[in-house]
Amino acid sequence: MSVAGLFDVCCIVGLDSSVARYAECFEEAGITGRLLMMLTNNDLEEIGIAKLGHQEILLQSIALLRSLVRLR
Repeated sequence: MSVAGLFDVCCIVGLDSSVARYAECFEEAGITGRLLMMLTNNDLEEIGIAKLGHQEILLQSIALLRSLVRLR
């Protein structure tokens, strides 16, 4: 998924620009698909997302995505 695609996902799940800016971190780390669904706060910190509040927002959004994928 491209940075633009990740930004689109962020917008769809209602993330604001404070965390949407991390899309590049995901792309640079090669995180897509299933790997995205398995991330932990330690993983987020390793790819450059150090702010705890931002980690929590992203992990909650990832959990929402996981639940949506299961519904398919």
